[in-house]
Amino acid sequence: MDPYILSQYILSGLVIGLIYSLMALGITFIYGIMKMINWSMGEFYMVGSYIQYALLATFLGWNLWYVALPLSMVSVFLLGLMVQRFLLRPMYVGGIERRDEYATIITIALMVLFRNLAIVIGGPNQFAPRDYARATTLLTLPISGNRMVALVSTVLLLLLFYVLTKKTWVGRAFRGAAQNRVGIQTAGVDVFLLLLALLAFRPTGLFGERERTV
Repeated sequence: MDPYILSQYILSGLVIGLIYSLMALGITFIYGIMKMINWSMGEFYMVGSYIQYALLATFLGWNLWYVALPLSMVSVFLLGLMVQRFLLRPMYVGGIERRDEYATIITIALMVLFRNLAIVIGGPNQFAPRDYARATTLLTLPISGNRMVALVSTVLLLLLFYVLTKKTWVGRAFRGAAQNRVGIQTAGVDVFLLLLALLAFRPTGLFGERERTV
């Protein structure tokens, strides 16, 4: 194989893998502390992408993508808070047995709900924002403006997450909860506050190309 083409394949895989790692981080972070899998994580990304597209196409215009980005993130943050408060919180305050099964049913139900709402509201077609940044080249790989913005945003969020978990008290408490929840409660850490913050932490889909697959 031509070394030039091979380098493009490698760079493309690294870019996509890095972006997907943000979603994997959310899944493993939630499981590490709450011992539950959020089966609707991909749909939360999809919701963030739809919100961003709606803001750009109808309210803000394509040139204000840097405003739509934090607004879509805040919207999914608030959605996560509502899901935690009304659907997942009963696992911890209501004495529910077999919490893992309860969480699986709830999050799979959310997955089905969000997918069908996307079809009802957005139709069967896929939508993608215009290139709101200039296309560029990453070494030998031509890359669209949208994907470049997603790549840079992913790197920044991963660095922010690293600083949070390694350099702050909250991050150390999260790591302690993942290792020994009973132990940190003995040390005086309020696990319920940690869980509230955890459920609210959902990096949204970094509005790239077509985010929804039905």
